[in-house]
Amino acid sequence: MISGQNKNIPVLNIFYMLSYAFCNLSLKAIEERIGKEKFNNIDDLFSEMLILGVSQQAKQGLHKTYIIQNESLPSFRGKLDLQGTIANRIQNKLELACEFDEWSEDNVFNQIIKSTLLILKGKSDVDSQRKQRIKQLLLLFDNVKTIRLDTVKWNNLKFNRNSGLYPMLLYICFLVIDTKIINEKDGTTKMKGFWDDDQKMSRLYEKFLLGYFQKEHHYLDPKAPYVDWNIDESASDKEYIPTMQTDIMLNGEKRNGNERTLIIDAKYYGRTLTTRYDKKKLHTWNLYQIESYVFNHDKKKEGKVDGMLLYAQPEDPTQVLDGKMTFNQGNVIYFKTLDLNKEFKVIKNVLDNIAKICNKNP
Repeated sequence: MISGQNKNIPVLNIFYMLSYAFCNLSLKAIEERIGKEKFNNIDDLFSEMLILGVSQQAKQGLHKTYIIQNESLPSFRGKLDLQGTIANRIQNKLELACEFDEWSEDNVFNQIIKSTLLILKGKSDVDSQRKQRIKQLLLLFDNVKTIRLDTVKWNNLKFNRNSGLYPMLLYICFLVIDTKIINEKDGTTKMKGFWDDDQKMSRLYEKFLLGYFQKEHHYLDPKAPYVDWNIDESASDKEYIPTMQTDIMLNGEKRNGNERTLIIDAKYYGRTLTTRYDKKKLHTWNLYQIESYVFNHDKKKEGKVDGMLLYAQPEDPTQVLDGKMTFNQGNVIYFKTLDLNKEFKVIKNVLDNIAKICNKNP
């Protein structure tokens, strides 16, 4: 475990992060139904999260997949199960044993959601009105079996662009059964457990940042593209050269001559700084990496490509950053920390100010 890493992020902020990471639940809906309401306990909050998310997904339709069915039918369907048909004949049954695919909502995604809703419905500390809303939602899953949630291989779940709200909903289901909850003295509900997995949190942090800019600052064309090496390809052995993929790239609006490109490298680390000779310094490799992105992308050497190391702020207050380094030709590399413990409106303000960098002089 990396010492000093922040694993006490408020639960509501995680919901905001999940919503932006998957770009499919409106900020307004969260604020109206969750952000302004007081919750007595964590199960009540998780219940409201799932009610909100499942209700919206239901409007788009529940996820369906083809399920292999084996049944004896009076007429042929799909593929003939010869051995089963012979067995029917021996028993004097005039039916064909068939194997066929059926388009069904009875798949692992919906099984996880149904099983989680049933757990929350059975919790004594979930508000009675929420239990009634959960009961209504469960009617949508009448044709879905339950599943033992301790047998789910969460890392094997696969999503695509047509998965709708399911990635977020299943993250929440995972949190319901996997997290250890901490109730701070000031009444703030925070959580541990899932956040101990650095790779998962790092990926969520990256997806959240990209999703936020795509939704709130789409005019900057936020993407996570590859950066080409600024080399003579005809004289280089390209097969040995690694690729460079950015976490986020923002492109300023071409309107005032001051537009800039900003490449953001998202870092979810235990420490933003290292100590050398009793002095705190940036991680050398982090700095070299963002420099490489910036100067290879700035092919014309105009100085209009900037970079940023955006660290999720650790618990250690000495690791807070808000600085920059400006190169002679005009390129700027910023280094900042984003405090995920703050109210989300504070986080939003920091990200909105970062977006402004693309349309002003350094």
